[in-house]
Amino acid sequence: MATYDEWNKAIAEYFVSGLPSGATVYLSVDEAALMDIGARFEQWTTNEVNWVEDFCEAVRFKYVNDGEVKLPSESRYQSDQVPNCVAFLAAMVLAAHRMIKEDIKAIAENDYFKRLREVLGLLIEDGGRPEGLLPAGIEENLWWIWDRWLIGNGWLPSAERGQHGRKFINYPLSQALLRESDRRTVELRFREKQQSAELRVWDRDAIGTWTRKQPFGAKHLSELLQEDDFRRYDVITDAIYDVYLSIDWDQEMETESGVRSIGQRRLTIASELYRVEDFVTGNIDYYLYPRQLRQFTGGTLEVIQNGQAHPLREDRKGWFQPLWPEDPTGGVSYEVRGHQQVKALVLSERDFWILVPDQEDETSGIFAGWRHPGIGETFLLLCRKAHTHQMEFFKERGLLNWDHKFPIDEEWIEYRGCQVVSPNWDGIIPEYQGLYDALKPSVSSATISLKRGLRVPNQQGWLEGYVPEMTIMAFDDNVQLKLIDASSQDTPIKNQIVNTNEPIILPYLPPGDYLLQAYGSAGLAARRNLRIIPWDTLVCGQPEQPFSLDVEMFKLQGAIIEINKAEGQKDA
Repeated sequence: MATYDEWNKAIAEYFVSGLPSGATVYLSVDEAALMDIGARFEQWTTNEVNWVEDFCEAVRFKYVNDGEVKLPSESRYQSDQVPNCVAFLAAMVLAAHRMIKEDIKAIAENDYFKRLREVLGLLIEDGGRPEGLLPAGIEENLWWIWDRWLIGNGWLPSAERGQHGRKFINYPLSQALLRESDRRTVELRFREKQQSAELRVWDRDAIGTWTRKQPFGAKHLSELLQEDDFRRYDVITDAIYDVYLSIDWDQEMETESGVRSIGQRRLTIASELYRVEDFVTGNIDYYLYPRQLRQFTGGTLEVIQNGQAHPLREDRKGWFQPLWPEDPTGGVSYEVRGHQQVKALVLSERDFWILVPDQEDETSGIFAGWRHPGIGETFLLLCRKAHTHQMEFFKERGLLNWDHKFPIDEEWIEYRGCQVVSPNWDGIIPEYQGLYDALKPSVSSATISLKRGLRVPNQQGWLEGYVPEMTIMAFDDNVQLKLIDASSQDTPIKNQIVNTNEPIILPYLPPGDYLLQAYGSAGLAARRNLRIIPWDTLVCGQPEQPFSLDVEMFKLQGAIIEINKAEGQKDA
């Protein structure tokens, strides 16, 4: 019922919707995702459509002919147009999801292609790669095109080659994350915890830490929860947190084993804090800062406070604009209107908040919960005064340092200019486990910092000829740096061992999109995209607030002076 092109566009939008810039994108297509996407095609409102089969038929009609696969052909890359290969790649990932049972490491190439043949409507007994997918790896270019589109739009790709017999099938296998059965297992464990009266209003990090300590029976789920790759760790934590937010605690858990569509899921908007300081009066306010819902394209939403509706407007990718000042204690919920499945906006109950400076404008003085601070980054810790003793202990042990502390009121205190200065956190018996888990660094990770140069506001890039200065901050003394042109991923522009924690001068880079990757002793440690913008594409934007000053008969507004007309005065 839906065409291939409609599926192609809808799938791409689904998996990037609500993601902040710099987030890693996984094309994790399974039956539940296809049901969610299909249910959003407005021209068909019937619930009788089998959207999974509809998707498969659309792919077969477009790219399978007489038992042979015709690979999508791509035209010139354009960042504002979704590549037409996305739905075909989604079909490859659907096959990977269908074959995952208990031991993903034991999956062989022939096992995968049996499932892919099933998805594409080809004879399963023929086995092996289908006609049109030979020689092996011919489809790799499609993954590179998808990668380039993601990088060009400010996100990071995740699909990559494997080794030995899984060299090319690792692309779709690497995208397969939580299955519907995994989601149900996680929800069941959450409900058991809630019944024991131990579950409170948790935030994303607390959810991630708690679930990784649970003895889940399924091997695939357990391996996902113990994932060492920071890219998968973050996206799996997000997926588990989405399960937690979608639980309707007033309703019993469904017992059927079938997948659920979007119409059966409850959605909750999670909020962080957005800190604003008036440097004249010294007043500090913490505003509600709602995250955008991932994989949601349901229209305009409004939050209700004291009977007044506040529309949610985009601030930047992944975030709505700040709303109103709120007590950092949290534990509050507000009604949301605008979509039948979105019920509430929630600020979790917390006794500490980790806030980082604005990466897009570090001179603004704004701090918010945009991300977890990386190695070597400074941050602001807002916590209850009960944590004072533990904070002093961390500092005495040489684990954590800060510039100074500032009391906010009788309950809360800010530690400003915080920085984790040591990787040796093992063996510590914390007084407060939650704060310890949040501050303890990943020894194998690193941070790519870009400073100076000539940055273009709101375009997340640097002007040609004025590239930034790069520093890779890590606990290792050196790392392997790869600088990759997104338009040609075969040969890195720069591939060498560099010292950490000291400035690195980048070479001249022509306009385009680039990927910076740092590899430590344990593998990939950090990634960041870099855009170089040509001068002739600069656009002078209109100011958001036209500040003006009235001086008797005149109005001073920038370089414009206007004569103010007296009330009732006519033009000469």
